[in-house]
Amino acid sequence: MFGSIGPTELLVIFLIVLLVFGADRLPELARGLGKGIREFKKATDEVKDELIGPQREIFSDLKHDLESEHESARKLIEEEYPENLEEKSGSEADEKKETLSGETDKQPLNNEDQNPSKLAG
Repeated sequence: MFGSIGPTELLVIFLIVLLVFGADRLPELARGLGKGIREFKKATDEVKDELIGPQREIFSDLKHDLESEHESARKLIEEEYPENLEEKSGSEADEKKETLSGETDKQPLNNEDQNPSKLAG
């Protein structure tokens, strides 16, 4: 809260304030300081709301527009290309499986031929 002010520095400041203003006025000063800090925070919050409020509204409207455009594009794609959304089945899927399995079966691994220690020696 106090940044780089340590406990000993706070004690020195407190003693100076106590000597300058006296023990009778110390509670009154603390109340005034608290009230000033509260008003400062309130003023900064108001300024922040004035600056950020319109931007928040603009971004909210923009987000809503983008979501509606995304939804309409998704519906259009579903209507125009329903076959791309359905799970592929039948002969086309079987052909892909055969192609993939055929490619891996063509070249079986031969551990003796590809062992680096046997190739070097």
